[in-house]
Amino acid sequence: ILTELFGREKTYDDMKERGLIEFMPTSFIRGQTWNDAVIIMDEVQNMTFHEIDSVLTRIGTNSRIIATGDLRQTDLVKSKHDVTGMAKFMRIAEAMDEFSTIQFTRDDIVRSEFVKSWIIATEDDDDNDEAQRREL
Repeated sequence: ILTELFGREKTYDDMKERGLIEFMPTSFIRGQTWNDAVIIMDEVQNMTFHEIDSVLTRIGTNSRIIATGDLRQTDLVKSKHDVTGMAKFMRIAEAMDEFSTIQFTRDDIVRSEFVKSWIIATEDDDDNDEAQRREL
């Protein structure tokens, strides 16, 4: 992604070598405090609330967090303990002055026309399923 953004093949390697960028799984963040940092929490729909909370409680002074995710694409559906924490995170974030939220719509899909058509058809089908459940 950095190569695409900056047009230089070694951008990630250079930034990593200089200590400007670091990837860290949530299982390795205990004891961390991130000051003067931009934290990107990607694929939040695949994080439990405990994992999200673990990241947020490590944010130090002069830091920002960017959280991305799509509830429709969660992989966490195995058991009652393995559920996405994104919905709860969004409710809490929207109640806090420190957060701004942006919700994308169908018009924001840019991956490809096929993906856009697929997502729209899937959402429409989900809406039809929900309407049928209400009728029962």
